[in-house]
Amino acid sequence: MLHMRRLGQLTSEIRNEIQNELDGLEHRFENLATCAAFAQQAIENEGAREELTERVRVLTAAMMQHAQQMAELGQQRAFVARLEDDIAVFTNCGSLPPDRKV
Repeated sequence: MLHMRRLGQLTSEIRNEIQNELDGLEHRFENLATCAAFAQQAIENEGAREELTERVRVLTAAMMQHAQQMAELGQQRAFVARLEDDIAVFTNCGSLPPDRKV
């Protein structure tokens, strides 16, 4: 059971790392969205100046990249959560149920 306890600790650390990275990306995404909204508002108020249009394009591309990274991290987080569940079951029962065998 020592190995399972260690594996549980490692997956918990990985889950926390994923969550911290996801939190940071979400914060940066919100900042990008705010900047893009202000730039878009400036375009609407002042006209489509080239530098503002380029800024909106760059911000939108960054937001799309962040959204993809957040989706990937969400999948990783779900995978690690399932792994943690399996480790808990295995630790408590000594094996996985028949429907969860690898």
